Amino acid sequence: MPLLEDGSKQICYQLSTKPDINFIKIYLDDLNGVHVTAAENKDSSKIEAFLRKKTEWIHQKWQKTHEDLYSIDGLQLEDSQKISYLGRNYKLVIDKSKDKEPNFQFHKGKFNYSYPSDMKEEESLSKLHELLSLWMAAKAKEKFNTLDEQSIEVENDQTRLGVKDNNQIALNWRLVQRSKEDILLHIKDLQEERVC
Repeated sequence: MPLLEDGSKQICYQLSTKPDINFIKIYLDDLNGVHVTAAENKDSSKIEAFLRKKTEWIHQKWQKTHEDLYSIDGLQLEDSQKISYLGRNYKLVIDKSKDKEPNFQFHKGKFNYSYPSDMKEEESLSKLHELLSLWMAAKAKEKFNTLDEQSIEVENDQTRLGVKDNNQIALNWRLVQRSKEDILLHIKDLQEERVC
């Protein structure tokens, strides 16, 4: 499966070729991600160049379709925000501390983030997003494998919810924000090779 990297953004896509078309078509499958159809004789560098032009559009469309999975990217250093984990919303508590390093944890039904009082706000916010993403990815690795008999891999955030490759399933770590029932449904859809 080809992978297009553009800065920090990755697009893993499936490529189909047909002899009787004169254009490149992009289709965004809700489950499996980006599908590209092109003429058989179309040079791969031209396909990649076309995708590079569409990278921002693809990511915007994907994130708009799955707003619930990307709401954590919009968190600010404010109280009364919620973080979704396994389908439930939990309060985020933010505090300044005397510690030298930022700290993120889930404790007693709340997410807690503390950062040094002398740390700049922009850096503190960036660290919140980084630590939260790392925590979610680690929890995804732990939780996904408790949901199904089949071993489930965790993949980096890409423009797909998951993928089945040689009977191995990988899920986007962001899915750990959804309920166990929703995650199981995505696993079943991938096992049955459905397209949404």
